[in-house]
Amino acid sequence: MKAAVAIIAMLAFALVVGACTSSDGVRTVRGDWSSYSSQYLRYAPAKGSLPTMVKGSAIKGLSDEAFTARVLGEMKDRPLGVGPLSFGAMPGGAAKPSLFVALVFNPAAGFDSGAACDPALADQAGGQPQPDGSARVVAAFCSSQRLLSGTVGEASGLAGADDPRLGELIRLVMIDLFPPRDPNLGPSCGSCP
Repeated sequence: MKAAVAIIAMLAFALVVGACTSSDGVRTVRGDWSSYSSQYLRYAPAKGSLPTMVKGSAIKGLSDEAFTARVLGEMKDRPLGVGPLSFGAMPGGAAKPSLFVALVFNPAAGFDSGAACDPALADQAGGQPQPDGSARVVAAFCSSQRLLSGTVGEASGLAGADDPRLGELIRLVMIDLFPPRDPNLGPSCGSCP
């Protein structure tokens, strides 16, 4: 009986953590926390801002630099509950940092979070804004060795740089990338924070 209750609790937790949806056509479609631990976030602030690579675009008429600034602005003060953490643009051509975030907008089908952790692949994969305003973002929290956590977010009908749904997309992606509890430990672990 206890095993059945534990399995049901774990499935419910997986459904809640596995996808976030808002009421306005913005959602994340899956999460991957194969190597995630919130302990990485305790280490990151000591190194200054977390380098963040933004490739591709979701908004027509914005330069790459302006779109990156808009995305980084939406990341400010997020994720909630992990302490002082800031995000800054990852310099091009620099060595791969020990920890970084990658957000690749509108990549070709088949591009995943693991590929986003390779700056050379991510640089080539970023796509252009879609005519219908739809956006897809492949997001990853990476170490220099591997993917720590990843997700895919989608939004429909983005109307421009001031559309609040871009902020909602970034918010849901950040929740998936940096969950407050370590999903790998499960809901019944004895050592969960």
